Amino acid sequence: MSLHKDIDKLTRAGIISEETAENIRQFYQKVEEGKSQKRLNIAFAVTGSVLTGLGIILIIAHNWHNLPKAIKLLFAFLPLIAGQGLAGYALLKKRDSTAWHESAATLLFFAIGACISMVSRIYRLPDDLPAYILTWVLLALPLVYLLKSSMVSLFYLIAIMSYAFETAEIPSYPHSPHFYWPLLALVLPHYYRLLRTKPESNFTLYHNWVLPFTIAIALGTLTDNMEELMLAAYMSLFGIYYMTGNLPFFKKQKPARNSYLILGSVGMVVLMLFMSFDEFWKNLREQGFTFTDFMNSGEFYAAIILSVLAAILLFIRWKDHAHNPVRPLEPFYLIFIVIFTIGFFTPLASLFVNIALLGIGAWIAFDGARENSLGMMNYGLIIIMALAAARFFDQELSFALRGALFILAGVGFLFGNYRLIKKRRTDE
Repeated sequence: MSLHKDIDKLTRAGIISEETAENIRQFYQKVEEGKSQKRLNIAFAVTGSVLTGLGIILIIAHNWHNLPKAIKLLFAFLPLIAGQGLAGYALLKKRDSTAWHESAATLLFFAIGACISMVSRIYRLPDDLPAYILTWVLLALPLVYLLKSSMVSLFYLIAIMSYAFETAEIPSYPHSPHFYWPLLALVLPHYYRLLRTKPESNFTLYHNWVLPFTIAIALGTLTDNMEELMLAAYMSLFGIYYMTGNLPFFKKQKPARNSYLILGSVGMVVLMLFMSFDEFWKNLREQGFTFTDFMNSGEFYAAIILSVLAAILLFIRWKDHAHNPVRPLEPFYLIFIVIFTIGFFTPLASLFVNIALLGIGAWIAFDGARENSLGMMNYGLIIIMALAAARFFDQELSFALRGALFILAGVGFLFGNYRLIKKRRTDE
């Protein structure tokens, strides 16, 4: 319920007077205007810094071949020197200005990358994109802590994800995508500070989305010879996300801001839909993996580590069960491990996946109806409809049965929405 609606209800109930209600509205309007102006200043400062940096690079690039080497070196280091000067001014004179800190750090971040690139071109150094990205991020990392720059932190997360992806694409490359994980650990203290001091900040919101997304992408770079096992690792990862989203700190956030809950839930559902086809399990059984294959597989250890982390988080959630009940989807990764193990030996695994996915959709839909949440109820119904759509492409089912599944899903969708909307109108 919004603030204005709450004030109107209190006024109609006679709890507060109309004059008091108007004073409250004006107070919060001024607070919101101040926050909006601050956000606008930061956005303009960061955007201006990015455009300025890119403009400098383009002007230099246009005349690059006509310049002597000394002038080229000057242009290479000039943005870096200017960025350092601006950063120093922000630290000494604008200590409390987020806009100054973010704009100076952003400009210096791009200046570092441009300087490295131009120097390598001047001296015709061999092209090595992963090494270039690694050098860039390590030189820029201090900006995250010296200037407390969340913008550079976001750029850093995207850059190290690109580094992991590039190193994984080159099998003979001396560096490993495994370096992504210690690089990630270097920026986590800044993320923790954001969560602790600025939980409602837009920068915190962006980190809440970018961080788990980049981790999910980087996890895929560990795939080697047993890519099927990586699905088990992903299921545990999404289980961790979902349980994180149900922790008290994130659960009190608005649904759109609770990225961990959304990514975890959607991730688990998408994986289950993919594995609801019997073809996947046939391929898994045909691989004929041995115990030695498992022990020599990086995917196996990734799945084990993430499953252990998920178990620890589930234990933490269970300890707080009295105050914050464990949702049925949270321990689902354990059920999946059992189904995945069964899948090596029997074709019944696909049937278990379909039953589990149908149960998940039904539970979410009923839970949404119980909590009067139209979005949650429709999400559960969409899962059921997606499962029905997946079975539409299943050649082993007759057309009559496929049609019946779609009819049931459609009727359930219409009936559920009708009942919940009618209930809301009755409550109002």
